Amino acid sequence: MQAAWHIREAGPMDLELVLQADVFDGPARRDWVLRTLGPDGQPDPRNLLMLAILAGEVVGFASGTVIDHPDKPPTLFINEVGVNDSAQRQGIGRALLQAIRTAGRARGCQASWVTTEAENSAARALYRAEGGAETVDIVMYDWNEASLAR
Repeated sequence: MQAAWHIREAGPMDLELVLQADVFDGPARRDWVLRTLGPDGQPDPRNLLMLAILAGEVVGFASGTVIDHPDKPPTLFINEVGVNDSAQRQGIGRALLQAIRTAGRARGCQASWVTTEAENSAARALYRAEGGAETVDIVMYDWNEASLAR
């Protein structure tokens, strides 16, 4: 029998837990985590960080940002959903995606969206399984602003 995991939204009290997590692309930085969670000890209503916790450790996460527009209702940009290899195929990614979308709706978001690489078949399968409509004929541009800083 596998141990039970649970999903919850991270808050300022989770700083050390997030810093110790081995689930992100690289190590979490204290200043970035504080900015995400709310630097003044209050949760940041625009940044969402959902955690999947198993035996007191973070095994997955979903991050997102509420985006306001002058001509449309708020939307939730889902930045990333990630689950440790050892915790995959247990429904954690799906639960994280559902949890972050629920939190976005609670903040007034009437739509949510995410991007992924074309070759990321696992992510694409997850998003399709959750009813996401794959958009085609979209071109994304990105800039490495750090390399442009003088």
